[in-house]
Amino acid sequence: MEKAWTIEEKRPDDRKALFEAYFTAARLGKMEAMTNVGLHYLYGDGVRRDPKRSRMWTEKASGLGDDVAAFNLGLAYELGKGVRKSLKKANAYYETSAKGGYAEAQLALGYNYSNGVGLVPDPMRAFGWFRLAAKQGHASASFNLGLMFEKGDGVPKSKARAMRHFRDAAALGHAKATRRMRKLEKA
Repeated sequence: MEKAWTIEEKRPDDRKALFEAYFTAARLGKMEAMTNVGLHYLYGDGVRRDPKRSRMWTEKASGLGDDVAAFNLGLAYELGKGVRKSLKKANAYYETSAKGGYAEAQLALGYNYSNGVGLVPDPMRAFGWFRLAAKQGHASASFNLGLMFEKGDGVPKSKARAMRHFRDAAALGHAKATRRMRKLEKA
């Protein structure tokens, strides 16, 4: 991994050497390197694009407990990128990653529960996942909590709580949050 980090730092344009360094570390069992090898194969970054090898390395990393790898598999299954599209598998991988504490996966599960994407809509579960991601400083999660309180979607309608979450999201750089606060102030 040290070699890969040195290449990233000193020769960021040498994508082939970077892939080789990650590949070497992955073969030695380094979980984070496996995740990176999977991404390199998926996007053809420094190596010929190979979705099957991408999935193999990403599944290995996920199986070792890499929450980012599990999220990447969820995203691949949701979008049908390199695999047959399956919202059931996507949400299962998102849940594995989210339970491990990965905020992006928590946001994805919150969104999917909120909007019924491959899951039975469940505002309380959506709220729980959004809340966990927001606690980690995820702007979109805070914004979604604001929307839930503004609309009373699965939670008691509360202008004050909606404003608090929109304020948090805006402070984290969420573009729509400021507009939503202004709209709510006028209401």
